[in-house]
Amino acid sequence: MKKFLSIILATLLLLLLILPIFADGDTVVVPKNLLTDDQKAKLDAQQSAEKVNTTIKQVSSYVGLGKEIGQAVDGSLSALTNRANEFANTKVGTWTMWIVAYKILGQDAKSLLFYFIRLLIGIPVLIAGIIIWLNLYRKEFITYSVLISKDKMGNKTYEKVEPIIPDAKEEFSIGQKKFTYACILGLFLIIICLIFL
Repeated sequence: MKKFLSIILATLLLLLLILPIFADGDTVVVPKNLLTDDQKAKLDAQQSAEKVNTTIKQVSSYVGLGKEIGQAVDGSLSALTNRANEFANTKVGTWTMWIVAYKILGQDAKSLLFYFIRLLIGIPVLIAGIIIWLNLYRKEFITYSVLISKDKMGNKTYEKVEPIIPDAKEEFSIGQKKFTYACILGLFLIIICLIFL
């Protein structure tokens, strides 16, 4: 307890010795109501000037801070772009750039390539299938001419071939065969469109 009291007493003594150091000899504290109107005006002008100076100092410090931040960002970005450019010029950097480009554009390019391949295969298969179907349909249901002979003068002889007429023993009539051919063509078109187009 004795030590505690001695520490408190030493602190108070030091405080009393330090306070006069901070005191300003020209400072006088007077209540505001004892001042004259002229002194009050001077005091208000001085306080407003101090506020303006403080505000100007704060704004200029913010402007300086903004300028320093801008310079730091500019320096770091220029260093970053320079390093990235140096890296891109190496073999590893070139390979990395190809990988990044593939990751960004590769899936789109791959799907576009497969679409064109399907078109290049699908359109000829579709045309060939329609031609085969029309040929079969013509032989089954349409009367057509067949070249029989050609003489030395260039005269040609044709023979008309009637469509195959079903016998009475056949299960399908001509209407049913036409419907079947139409269904086969429709199914073929749907399959081609789903697979290739």
